[in-house]
Amino acid sequence: MPRAATVTGMGLIVIFAAALRLHELDVSLWLDEVLTHHGASGSFLDSLTHRTYPLYYALANVSLRFSDTEVALRFPSFVAGLLTLPAVYFLARSWAGRTGGLLASLLLCVSVFHIRYSQEARFYALVMLGGTLMTFFLHRCITCGGRRNWAAFCASAFLSLLAQLSVMPFFLSLVAGAAVWLPVEAWRRTGRAGFRRIIILFAAAALSMSGLVVSMLVQRDSGLRMLDMDSPDAEEEDGLSAAGDSATHLYSLTMGEYAAFVEGFLPIPHPVLQHALAGAALVGILALWRRNPALASLVLVQFLLAPIPYFLFKSSHWYAPRYFCNLTPLYVALVTGGIVAVANVPAWVYSRLQGKSGSDKGGTPRLAHLPGIVLSILVMAALAPSFREAIVQYYERRPATDWRAIGEFLAARIEPGDVLAMAPPPVGTSGQDAAPPPSSVLRVPVEFYLRRSLPTYFPRSPNAVAASLVYSSANSAEAVRACRAEHPGNAIWWVLRNEKRHTRAFREALDTLGAKRMSRFGRIAIRRMGDVRPGAESVDTGGKTAIEKNFDR
Repeated sequence: MPRAATVTGMGLIVIFAAALRLHELDVSLWLDEVLTHHGASGSFLDSLTHRTYPLYYALANVSLRFSDTEVALRFPSFVAGLLTLPAVYFLARSWAGRTGGLLASLLLCVSVFHIRYSQEARFYALVMLGGTLMTFFLHRCITCGGRRNWAAFCASAFLSLLAQLSVMPFFLSLVAGAAVWLPVEAWRRTGRAGFRRIIILFAAAALSMSGLVVSMLVQRDSGLRMLDMDSPDAEEEDGLSAAGDSATHLYSLTMGEYAAFVEGFLPIPHPVLQHALAGAALVGILALWRRNPALASLVLVQFLLAPIPYFLFKSSHWYAPRYFCNLTPLYVALVTGGIVAVANVPAWVYSRLQGKSGSDKGGTPRLAHLPGIVLSILVMAALAPSFREAIVQYYERRPATDWRAIGEFLAARIEPGDVLAMAPPPVGTSGQDAAPPPSSVLRVPVEFYLRRSLPTYFPRSPNAVAASLVYSSANSAEAVRACRAEHPGNAIWWVLRNEKRHTRAFREALDTLGAKRMSRFGRIAIRRMGDVRPGAESVDTGGKTAIEKNFDR
C-alpha cells in the first residue's frame, strides 16, 4: 500500500475510533471509577502517592483541573485507547506489511473489549498501550540495538509498571524471552554468546522497575474516605456481607478460562466466527515465527509464561479478562497476521509456479495479489455485521446502573434526619456466584452521587443525613427489623440491588413494615419506610400527606 494511502487510512481509523469511544463517555461512574475519582481529586502529590500504581491517578488529577466531570475523569483512558491504534499498526507492520498494520488497527478499533476500557476511568487502556510499546521497542532493541530504542523501552516499561501491578508478570516474561533469545542468536551468527546486550537488557529492566520501587516506598495510607458520613469502619471498602463471613472463597485461573479470556479480546456474538478468529491467531503466530522469529519469541513468552502465576496462586478476588488486557493488541496483531498469511497464499503459489517453469523474473506481479485482496475484503465484509452487533449490544447495556440518576433521585426527596439503608447484595450478583459482592458495590457510588446532588443549603450537621447512613450487616429479615427498631422515628430509604434475588423473608419483612416501592433504576430498586413520628401523616394536602407531596417534587 502506498505511504500516502496508509497515512490517510490510519487517520480515518483513528477518527472512527474516536467517534466510537466518545459515544456515551459521560455516563455515571461505577464503583472502581468513583475510587479513581477519590484518588485523583486531591493535590497532584496526593495522586502520585495514592497507590503503588499512580500513573492514572496523576493523569486524571490534571484532567480534573479543567472540568470535574465524568468525561474529564475518563479522558486519559480515551487518549490512551486512541494512541494504541498507531502502536499496534507499527507492531503488525513489522511482519504483515502496511496493509496488515492498518487491518490490525481497524480490528482493534472495533473491538468491544478495547472500546470498553477506553471509556473507563481505570488504568487498563494505559496498560494496553504500554504493553504494545514495550513489546515493539524491546524487539527493536534485540534486533537493531541503539540507545534510542533502549531508552524508549525503558520509558514504556517504566510507565507501564506505574500504570498497574498486573503488568509485572508480562514484563518479566518479556525480559526472560529476550535473555534467552540474545545469546542463542549471537551464538548462531558469530559463535559468541553476546553477553554485552544481556547486561544492557538486565540494566534496562532494573532501571524500568525503579519507579515501581520508589512508588512503593512513598505510598501513603489510601483508605477510602469518601464523604463526611464515614464511620470508623467505613474504610473497609472490600468487606463482605455476613453471608460470606463463614467461608473464604479463593480462586485460581484455569486453562479454559484463560483461553476464553484471550478469545474475548475480539468479542463477537457468533461463537463460530470467534473460533475462526482464534484459528487465524494460530496461523498468525506460525507466519510470525517464519518471518520474524525474534518478535515471535517475545509474543509467545507473554502468552505462555506470564499467566503461570495466575494458574499456581489462588486469590480472594476472582480473575477477570482485564488482568490480561495488555495481550489484547498482541492478539489482534496475530489475528491480522493470520488473515494476511491466508490472503497471500494465491500470490505465494503463483510465485512458486513461475519459479518452477523458469519464467521467474524476480518479484511477484501485482495481478497475483488480486485474489488475496478480494479474499481480505470478503473476510472483513463477513466480520463487519458481527462487530456491529457486538458494539450495539455493548451500548445497549451501558451503563449497567445509572448511579447518577439514583443519587439525584434521592437528593431531591430525602429529608434531614432520614436514614439511607443499603443491604449487601445477595450471593450470586458478582462476577463469581460463589461469593457475595462487597458492600461497597452499593455504598460508594450512591454516596458519591448523593453528596454531589444534595442542594447547597442542605444541613451538614452531625444529625443530618450525612450521619444517618446505615449499612446493614446482613440481607435478612432480622436486619430489616433491627434497622426499623433502631430508627423508630425516622423515614428509612432502602437501596436494593437485584431485589428479587434477596430471600423471600427479607422482602416480606420490607412489605410488612411498609417499605413502599418508590422507583427502579435497572437492577437497583428504591423503597421507603415512612416515619412514625406523631403527626407526621396528619397534614391534609388534597388527599396527600406533606411527605407524599415532597415525593412529587
